[in-house]
Order: sequence, then structure tokens, then C-alpha cells
Amino acid sequence: MARETLYEPLTVRRFLTYALIAPVALFALLFFWRAVLAWQKGYAWSDMDWDSSGHTSIGEFLRATNVGHRIVAPNGRLCAEFFELDTGRRIRMDCSNTP
Repeated sequence: MARETLYEPLTVRRFLTYALIAPVALFALLFFWRAVLAWQKGYAWSDMDWDSSGHTSIGEFLRATNVGHRIVAPNGRLCAEFFELDTGRRIRMDCSNTP
């Protein structure tokens, strides 16, 4: 039984293996990178429910990389505003009950 090494000529079988593994590895690396960036934002899992559906999906978790947070006080109420960093569009505003 012949043993293959990296120094042998590229065969069709090895080329197909590399062609299938490379995109999967790249996708996994990009997913991990986005997950780390989302985790570093520091939002609680419940805060990342951007569509207010009652649960946070993986997509909403990954979307946190493009979400900013600021404290605003409209009409004297203390509110936390979440907005898109690209466009500045408000995603959600959570206000306290005390005026």
C-alpha cells in the first residue's frame, strides 16, 4: 500500500478533497470570527433579541457585530437605544419605567 505525502504530484482525488475542504474551513473560520466579535460587544443574550420575538437566534447574535448602544433621555425618561452602526437606524429602544 503506497503512502501519500504532500510532496507527491497532485492527483484528481486530492484536488477534489482540497477543493471541498477549503471552502468549509473558510466558512467555519469566518463564522468563528463573527461570533467572537459579537461576543466582545458585551450584550446580554436577552438584549440581542433585535426583532423582539421572545428568543435570540444565532442570526441575531451574529448581527450584534453591527449594533451600537447609547443612553438617551427623551422626554426625561432614561432609555437605552440600540442602533445599526452602518446606517444609524434605530433597532430598538428600552426605557425605564421611572420618569
